[in-house]
Amino acid sequence: MHILLFLFYSLLLGWLVTRMRFFRISGIRSAFLLLFFGLHVFTGCLQNWVAYHFFPNHGDIWSFFEYSFILRHELLTDFHFFLADNSTWAYMPHTVLIMIQVILNWLSFDNLYIDTLLFSFPVFLGSFALFRTFRHLFPGDPLTALCAILLPSTLFWTSCIYTEGVLYALTGWLLYSLHNRSAGGWNLRRCFCCFFIFILAAFFRSSTFLTLLPALEVWGLIAKHTSRRRLLIYTGILILSTLLFVFLFPMWFYKLPQYLIAKQHEFQQLEGGSRLYLPMLEASWSSFVRILPWALRNGLFEPLPGSGGKGMYLAFAIELIFVWGIVLAALARKLSGQTRSGDSPFSFTLFCLFYSLSGMLLVGLIVPFAGAIVRYRSIYLPFLLAPFLHSLRLSGPIKKINIKLVKHIFTH
Repeated sequence: MHILLFLFYSLLLGWLVTRMRFFRISGIRSAFLLLFFGLHVFTGCLQNWVAYHFFPNHGDIWSFFEYSFILRHELLTDFHFFLADNSTWAYMPHTVLIMIQVILNWLSFDNLYIDTLLFSFPVFLGSFALFRTFRHLFPGDPLTALCAILLPSTLFWTSCIYTEGVLYALTGWLLYSLHNRSAGGWNLRRCFCCFFIFILAAFFRSSTFLTLLPALEVWGLIAKHTSRRRLLIYTGILILSTLLFVFLFPMWFYKLPQYLIAKQHEFQQLEGGSRLYLPMLEASWSSFVRILPWALRNGLFEPLPGSGGKGMYLAFAIELIFVWGIVLAALARKLSGQTRSGDSPFSFTLFCLFYSLSGMLLVGLIVPFAGAIVRYRSIYLPFLLAPFLHSLRLSGPIKKINIKLVKHIFTH
């Protein structure tokens, strides 16, 4: 029965992918839309299978799945115990993610692979929103835009029922909503939509305020041709988001160092085969300065080939080498004067760099495990790669790839 149900949902979602206007106006041929969505679903199912067969206790994927049955039992038989068991705000995002799993279980008759298929559709929508944003802000460069949906580690870690998939989709929708003004410009509905998406992202991971909010401020305040009205609206949204966050988490801005120390200590107490060296944070700013070299190395460059303790990390190491190779090639081209002015939108490039580098540094500051670093960093890598890859779009190999992409994948 589960096989038939998987086929039914696959046909239904595949039909939606080819019929929804949001996908069709991108100009991608229907066959490739199905291919990209199918790749997303296949990657999630493959990760489920690998986790079950090759990892002890099967990792977070199967733990969330198993806990969803406990949560459903509490909801149906002892609601008061459910409230008492989930009364702490710190665990609320985790509980909401498990609640999503409970709903998916109801639709799938308790099958994780069907859950993954259903979860893939809204995440793919958000990834595609980011693709369309990249397509417009990095014009004439489909290869850079496709990084939003095809970069291996990002695809791998957002295809399963993880927080990373939710965050990546929300980020895609937020940037798409902020940039797209074709539906009548800024109005109360659009402002509320952007505000709600941002708060939802901050709910699932509160460190969003340390990475996404400053990057959005950079993008909005220095964007070209920003009208006074748009600037006031944009600033108002950011101020309201900040005030609401302060209201919900009043101690964050007073105890930010303590929060980071507590999060790092939680990770330091865990056991894992991919542990990397990371000094313990202490309650002083000098401790943050002292740990910075290791945080930069771990967050930006680990796992190096051969580190991490598992062969699968070599694939992520090769991908990271490729990303930094693109960055170095773009910088060398810029320094040699071969890159023309206007190769990329300056304000959005700054957004991408600030968001990606601050996020990766934060991961390196807190997480001492190569496996977890690869997972948490995955949602930042497209933003690091995109502006540098775009600056190389006129170079021979990338130019040829873009010509072939336009010829075979796009209808216009």
